[in-house]
Amino acid sequence: MFNLIHHASQFKADLYLAARDPLHAWALSNRRRISLGESGAWIAPPEYVILRKLEYLREGAQDKHRRDIRFMLAATEVDRAFVEAEVTRLGLHAQWRECQPD
Repeated sequence: MFNLIHHASQFKADLYLAARDPLHAWALSNRRRISLGESGAWIAPPEYVILRKLEYLREGAQDKHRRDIRFMLAATEVDRAFVEAEVTRLGLHAQWRECQPD
């Protein structure tokens, strides 16, 4: 994963390179198209981003991932059943609990 930042607008995009695990395959088949002026871009579904951020939280415990996930859960419609099934599959229960509203 790496970031692209448009300095004039402070818009930041996280870029994930496709791998061959089941979550990547799911994300590619469930990607979403957004409009960007006269063009557009494909973006990952929020569930994928949340799950990857949970993995990063497990690896490095950076609070920014916890904040990002909480914001996404509050601001975005998310398939919680899918996320929770993947949380179980990936062993991310502790991190998922940390990201729930107080």
